[in-house]
Amino acid sequence: MRSDTAKVLLGWTLFGLSTGVSVSLMAFTFDRPQDFWVFGAPLVGAWVWAAMTPLVARLVRRHPLGGERRGLAAFVFVAASPLLVIAHEALFQPLMVVLKLGSFDPVQLWCSTRDNLRENFLSLLTVGWGLLAVLHAVRFSREEAALALEAARLEAEVTEATLAAARAEVDPAFLLGTLDALGPLILRDGRTAEEVVVRLGDLLRRSYQPEGTGAGTREEIVLSIDRLLRPPPHPEGS
Repeated sequence: MRSDTAKVLLGWTLFGLSTGVSVSLMAFTFDRPQDFWVFGAPLVGAWVWAAMTPLVARLVRRHPLGGERRGLAAFVFVAASPLLVIAHEALFQPLMVVLKLGSFDPVQLWCSTRDNLRENFLSLLTVGWGLLAVLHAVRFSREEAALALEAARLEAEVTEATLAAARAEVDPAFLLGTLDALGPLILRDGRTAEEVVVRLGDLLRRSYQPEGTGAGTREEIVLSIDRLLRPPPHPEGS
């Protein structure tokens, strides 16, 4: 939460500084009178937008463009921007009077607010639309990230469940019996014992791999190990 607030404040501060520099350069170019507030007023206006951002973010969460009621969300998107501009000026103009240490005259305040709206309504409206668009984009990106994390978690759970089921298919009694039989077989027939070890490795690898990737099915491998472990038949009459 604090990191989001810091990002919002930093973003609007950079926007206000860039706007203040642009306005100052235009005033210098056209030989207009300059003072600190030529540069400072856009920065204060940006901070007012920063203060309004949490409320606008709540509005976006309540009426997302990608939600079920898209028509209402689109209407809110279009209608909210002029209201945001009016609310911004209603906060910005009194704040500027306080910062300039001027006298609070309601009539003069109303006139300055009205004049500023007439002169800068389109630019302020663009800022309002931009704020709404950015917040919608941030919301969509966070939803996509959350869905990707959930999909990865589910995939990991499915993989773990598949591996657990594969491990359970290998009978521990069969493995222990095979290992017990390997000792005498090594002394009797080293080549056959080596083949049993290879087939046993195939069986264990098969437990972690899907069927059809070579070395036969589990049943075929078990049967081949069983045949190899059987003692050779004695010739009749010996």
